[in-house]
Amino acid sequence: MPDHAPPHSTPAGQVKQGKPSSEDDALFPIRQRDHAGYINRSRQVVIEPSFLQGFAFSEGLAIVENDDRKLGYIDKQGSVRIDFQFPDAQDFSEGLAAVRVPNGEGWGYIDRTSKVVITPQFKFAGSFHEGLAAVHDHDSFRFINRSGEPAFEIPFPNVQELGDYSEGLAFIKTGNLYGFLDKSGKAVIPPTFQSAHSFQEGFAAVKLDGKWGFIDRQGTMKIAPAYELAHAFSEGLAEVKTGQGWGFVDKTGKTAIAPQFAEVGSFSEGLAAVKLNEKWGFINARGEIVIPAQFDFAYDFHHGLANVQTGTAWGYIDRSGGVVWPPQQ
Repeated sequence: MPDHAPPHSTPAGQVKQGKPSSEDDALFPIRQRDHAGYINRSRQVVIEPSFLQGFAFSEGLAIVENDDRKLGYIDKQGSVRIDFQFPDAQDFSEGLAAVRVPNGEGWGYIDRTSKVVITPQFKFAGSFHEGLAAVHDHDSFRFINRSGEPAFEIPFPNVQELGDYSEGLAFIKTGNLYGFLDKSGKAVIPPTFQSAHSFQEGFAAVKLDGKWGFIDRQGTMKIAPAYELAHAFSEGLAEVKTGQGWGFVDKTGKTAIAPQFAEVGSFSEGLAAVKLNEKWGFINARGEIVIPAQFDFAYDFHHGLANVQTGTAWGYIDRSGGVVWPPQQ
């Protein structure tokens, strides 16, 4: 699952609020004087605010928007590596990025040199995961390989939705039911669920008979459907909602943190964002509030920092709650 969605978009990441770069030199988008730039974890501005918008780095490149509202990609020195030309674009994943070209041909894929490696032709194009990407042309959904060729024949008609591959499986929606395909296209978990999320840490949240529970990779129900909503496991805990609010369960199905919050994010770096009394703060894995609820919205921690909102301004805090970058418009 992606991070929990904000009530409205953040100026520093309106298209994607993905995880910042996984390298030690992680950079974070900031906003200053109506333009986006980047800071490092030491609060130093390393790429001056000169872009209309800036998004998180992925595989060493970040999507940025110029004043003409065209998207391109920069490296961590702030140099434009792929020129501003796209009306829409996605992060790089496994060396390729889905981009939409301006002449109406649809979505295709480029490599890090900006070479078009899969011709724009799709109505929708997802990111590559485990060597495959979900796409939709004007007729149907399917998975393609890195050459742009169909990976296999999907064994169901009327496919309505495809998930990304994760831990060797991807969910599929057909006939209003969800199941899971392996990477050969075999339906190893038949479509029997009313809804489903991708596998994470060996479990997938699924909806059966109106309630959410969790299955393992063999399709065995490991945590009985008992929740109004459920999200993926992260750091051994999964978000679940009951009539009392959102809380967390462990992989045995035991309640680890009692349902009590209006909204929650996933655990990341030992902390999870939670909404309490109309404000957001952070708890630890014991359910203790370690950063008081004081923000209008908060994203998960990545590389020691979390993006937080105060009013319409956004900034960063560290894991102690200290302000690293004061919220700015």
